[in-house]
Amino acid sequence: MAERLQAGHAAPVVVAEHWALGRRPDQARASLLAAAEAFGAVHAYRDAARTTRRALALWPEEGDERARLDALERLAGLSELAGDLGEAITTWREVADGRRHEGDLARLGGAHRRLAAALELQGRWQEALASRELGAAAFTAAGLAAHAAAERLASAAHLRSAGSFRAALHLLETAGQQARADGRVDLQARILGLEGNVRARMGQGHDAVELARAGLTMALEHGFTGPAAEIYQRLADAFEHGGDYPAAKDTYDEAFSFCAANALEPTAQLCLACLTAALRQSGDWDRAVTLCRQVMASSEATFHARAVATGILGSILGLRGQTRRARPLLLESLTLARRIELAAMEILATWGLAIVDQAEGATRSAAGHCWSIVERWRQTEDRHYAVAALRWAASFFAESGEGAGVRTCTAALARIATDAGQAEAMSALSHALGETALLDGSAEQVAGQFARALALLQGVDAPFDRAESARRAGAALAAAGRREEAVEQLVAAHRTARRLGEAAAGAGERQPRRARRAGRPAPGPASRRPASRQRPHPPRGRGRPPGRHGPHQPRDRPRAVPQPAHGGDARRQHPAEARLPLPGRGDPPRRRARPPGPARLGRLDNPVDPRMFGPSPVRSVCLVEVHPQEEALMAGKAVVSLTTGLEDPERVTVAFLVAVGAAEQGRPTLMFLTKEAARLALWGVATGVACEGCPPLAELADRYAKAAGRYLVCPICFDARKLDKDQLVETAELGGTVPMWQWIGDDGATTFSY
Repeated sequence: MAERLQAGHAAPVVVAEHWALGRRPDQARASLLAAAEAFGAVHAYRDAARTTRRALALWPEEGDERARLDALERLAGLSELAGDLGEAITTWREVADGRRHEGDLARLGGAHRRLAAALELQGRWQEALASRELGAAAFTAAGLAAHAAAERLASAAHLRSAGSFRAALHLLETAGQQARADGRVDLQARILGLEGNVRARMGQGHDAVELARAGLTMALEHGFTGPAAEIYQRLADAFEHGGDYPAAKDTYDEAFSFCAANALEPTAQLCLACLTAALRQSGDWDRAVTLCRQVMASSEATFHARAVATGILGSILGLRGQTRRARPLLLESLTLARRIELAAMEILATWGLAIVDQAEGATRSAAGHCWSIVERWRQTEDRHYAVAALRWAASFFAESGEGAGVRTCTAALARIATDAGQAEAMSALSHALGETALLDGSAEQVAGQFARALALLQGVDAPFDRAESARRAGAALAAAGRREEAVEQLVAAHRTARRLGEAAAGAGERQPRRARRAGRPAPGPASRRPASRQRPHPPRGRGRPPGRHGPHQPRDRPRAVPQPAHGGDARRQHPAEARLPLPGRGDPPRRRARPPGPARLGRLDNPVDPRMFGPSPVRSVCLVEVHPQEEALMAGKAVVSLTTGLEDPERVTVAFLVAVGAAEQGRPTLMFLTKEAARLALWGVATGVACEGCPPLAELADRYAKAAGRYLVCPICFDARKLDKDQLVETAELGGTVPMWQWIGDDGATTFSY
């Protein structure tokens, strides 16, 4: 029967079944391999992998070992395409052992290269680096120096992102020698560019930039567009780490144009994402927000680019007081950054979460994030991205009265300033020393340290850091009784805050007027006029919409101070001065609360949240006003129970669509994953398109994460499949029906089951 079916060109899998029933394993094995090839041709990778596995099970003990290893390589590749990285890794290890045993060093190096790539997709970076080094050693022994150099270059690139600069330089030195020995100019250019970038991150300044520039020149002269695009990004990053933000921004723009002109879209999106970090630091927040959203909307954005874009956007929204929008973005960024060991975004996203927690009054959680920043920095050699975060953390700890935290941040900044010696790091150190002196009660020393911090920033395009130091200098000067100087610093900080936040879009949290305090007027001609003759300041940025306080009453015009007890004219108060804690003055009387009623939804009344400058003894409150009907709608919880995995992708897609719809409406949403669905909570599994016209699963999973949706994974199902807990996405946790009912609580939930 099998012979007739084969002669009649029946499907190979049908022929194989009959050969197997007829106990003809050799013919069955050949038909199964042919069936696997046919399945792979139509992208049925899971079926192809299963069929190849059956063929290997029929392999004789004394069969052709080289052919068996070739079949194992095909199985490993099919497992990768099917999303089964665990099996792919196991199979590639078996292939590597086989190639080593037979002495095929070139194929051994290739197996280790593929094994490393699979391990990287699972975030197992130490194992991946070890595998790449084994591959490089095999290629070297096989006389393939260029292949070995490429492996070491890939490892060095990851070590650079992880903040291990000295280890990266060690690998680059060996890789450079091998690339030159094999005459590979493209590799030589890439190695020069990366070496210059790493040295710039170590604080070596101009020489490092010139090294990266030499690599770019070499690539352009020989027409290597791919390497040139990569090195363009490295050069811009080198400028950024040297504190030359204008040059960094110009170079990122040039890099993006070059990549776009040469159809290198993934690298183009990475350049845009990295540009947003420079824009954020230099104060161009509106453009940074626009570019972040552009990167996030691109299907070509890599994990690296997306981690940067979501983190930078989340941090800006957090600083502008839009904490509900910021938190999901920051969590996504932190999850991606941990997965790919992108140390810079681990630090920046954690800082963003600290800002959000502090803004929402979760002081203990914010402190925990600040300690996490310090701990993560200690594991790296970073001398740039941690500076602003540690500066902010020092102020947070100081205003929380946590001296140990202040001194820890100061010690970290002292080490960075010693290694880097750049103005930005020296300014941050002076700022932290000022916070330490403030805790110790040395008022004059405090003012001097903050003045030095501000002076060191004169040549640095870092307005947020400058405003933070001005705010804290104002507080110190006020405590020392130097009121006019204090007001001057606070006014400068306020103006910077206005500029950084005045174009924030969308509905969000805002500062109630009742949170402001009365104080002395800012010096100037206006404050000397009687209150009755003062004209309101012209509105700047986005004022209140007409109708709330009248069309001619901009939000930030000076307000009258209550009449002093000893008599005299009422005086007006500058809006920035409202934050000044003046000695000997008690809290002002509380303003009467607004009567209950429907709240207005729309643009931010004041998109700059005063909490963007960290916690303050004069604490502002930031509230979200929600219409009662919307509040009732958002309160209802939703639970989506799913039992199937990618064996039924359409069912999975429908479940995700329901969950995304609930979460994006503001409902607390939980997906309870059981049986094969437990795999969907692992990194890199929820991928693919179920049908023509169906949205990609990865896109749905991203939307669900952004909307703060969570996963509860059945621990019995999870353990039965021998899955790795370390591979769970950030928003997933193991838990059974009891935790599910605890989450639902007494209010009930709308449930869906698939």
